[in-house]
Amino acid sequence: MRRILAAIAVSTAFALGGCDDRKEHSDIKVTNDDGTTVTIKSHDGKVVVQSDDRKTVFRSATGEGAIEVKTPDFVPVYPGAKVQTMSSTSADGGKGGMMIFYSDAAPKQIVAFYKKKAASEGFKETMNMEASGTLMFSASDESSKTGMNVVVREDGGKTMTQVMWSEK
Repeated sequence: MRRILAAIAVSTAFALGGCDDRKEHSDIKVTNDDGTTVTIKSHDGKVVVQSDDRKTVFRSATGEGAIEVKTPDFVPVYPGAKVQTMSSTSADGGKGGMMIFYSDAAPKQIVAFYKKKAASEGFKETMNMEASGTLMFSASDESSKTGMNVVVREDGGKTMTQVMWSEK
């Protein structure tokens, strides 16, 4: 039940954060059936969802310049890319995140960049495929419970990339 309410809270936060361009600040507090609470803060296109016990934190921002880009060393931002969305979360000792960026580079160049980085980190390739113009690549290191997933496709003359990662 707690996860369902957290998902609803995140959805609400995104809805509030993306409604308009006003520079307003919104705080919402959701109390779960077990008495725990989740606080949602939305300000200037940024959203933070945090449980009161601080075990779960979700951060998101959308829009060039509004984003504080923080990625682990094993998931760098592609050189010259413009990050549009950045989300990160931490819970139960693990961390994860997602970024979406646009670039002028070809999709295969971007996948090659992340393949090279994954290999240099000792990750094992777990997926490498192309379907309907979308390239997908995943790699992980089971011993450290660390991994990345990269999805790349052309979008309106640019290359859109979504990179997700997790680490323990």
